[in-house]
Amino acid sequence: MRIIGVVALIVVFSVTLAAQGVLKGKISSKQEESLPFSNITITLSDGKVLGTSADVTGKYSLKLNPGIYTVKASYIGHIHQTEKIEIKEGVVTALNFILVENVAIIGCPV
Repeated sequence: MRIIGVVALIVVFSVTLAAQGVLKGKISSKQEESLPFSNITITLSDGKVLGTSADVTGKYSLKLNPGIYTVKASYIGHIHQTEKIEIKEGVVTALNFILVENVAIIGCPV
């Protein structure tokens, strides 16, 4: 009886994972340098927001349910970038970002 319960749990877990897709990519600068620990936020259709951080090499990965999402990449000192993307069941979707430095000139009296 116990084995049937474990098998049923594995089947349910497998079906749940199969119903998702994966979004992965890399965040880098215009100079082709990795932007470690960049932020990725995903806006869901109901307005809720999910988020994650890139690793030390600027790479990120998220499991998402199928659907259309707004994905935003940001990093301190850089202009954020937003893209719309469709995630399909069982598919790995790549989305890379190249962020440009935000250079602000602040006038200071001399």
